[in-house]
Amino acid sequence: MIIEQSKSLGKTLKNLSKKQCKIFLFSSDIPANKNLFTFDPTDPISMYNECSAVIESEFLYNDDTSSIIFRGVPGDTGIHFKGHGSDISRSGQINNLVPLSVDTNIEIEQAKRFDFLNVFNHLPSNRWYSNTYIKEGDYIEFEFESNSQIDGIDYRFPATYNYGHFSVKYFDEALNEGNGDWATALVVDSNELKDRIEFAEPINSSRVRVQFDVAPISTVGIESIYFFSNKTDFVNTPKNDVTWGLILFDLVSHTSVNVLGTTFPFIWMNVGSALSPSEMVLAKTNHQPAQAARLVHCEIVADEVEDV
Repeated sequence: MIIEQSKSLGKTLKNLSKKQCKIFLFSSDIPANKNLFTFDPTDPISMYNECSAVIESEFLYNDDTSSIIFRGVPGDTGIHFKGHGSDISRSGQINNLVPLSVDTNIEIEQAKRFDFLNVFNHLPSNRWYSNTYIKEGDYIEFEFESNSQIDGIDYRFPATYNYGHFSVKYFDEALNEGNGDWATALVVDSNELKDRIEFAEPINSSRVRVQFDVAPISTVGIESIYFFSNKTDFVNTPKNDVTWGLILFDLVSHTSVNVLGTTFPFIWMNVGSALSPSEMVLAKTNHQPAQAARLVHCEIVADEVEDV
């Protein structure tokens, strides 16, 4: 187990107890040192594009044991395992399309890249504010599995941060003489009360964009954007089991108590299940597309952490 800036454990993290963090789960060999990462471990967007799922968590400092306990956030399962599949929610069975990767040309400052992932976790209480003016033509792009059937979009904007119009575009490889181009599936007025729209025709594409068509007069807030499919006869593609996880602390946005500088501190460790316990224990380690990854137990002691 290795932590970036391990001096932050103990008294420093005690002051930040009950703050949020994100747990990124991976199915590759655990890196022996931070120089072996294939992504930027301080950039949440870069990590999401390489991981299998994301768990929303908070950490608690225990005075008696000088340890930190990580636990799941009630009611917030995070970003489910990537892929097309079904899961059971309070409203019944739902078919989800969880993007393999996301990209954007919006300039997002480092402190807000952590919150940007909240757009994809389906929980309106977690949201992202741009804090900068979005320009005409700015977009958020989603990559799905090849030729995914996409039947509609769910979206939520805070009432005071509505954005007038945006387009849902998809990449059609048949356009532009076979070189491919972007086609418009839908133009959305976010001032309307609708937050779930089914397309006139299903989209069969692996790349979809939400593009802002007019420069807004203020900064933009987004609670959630995700896509759904009415297809039910999908086959869950077998995935490798989760083997390790990286915990990224959201400390940059808490500037009043931040003594860690301007970079996100992080820890990475082995992951196991109740049948094969490890430093971090999940309910299941097998990758189940579109289903939630659930944290069972994770506790670390400052004296047992290697500083890098």
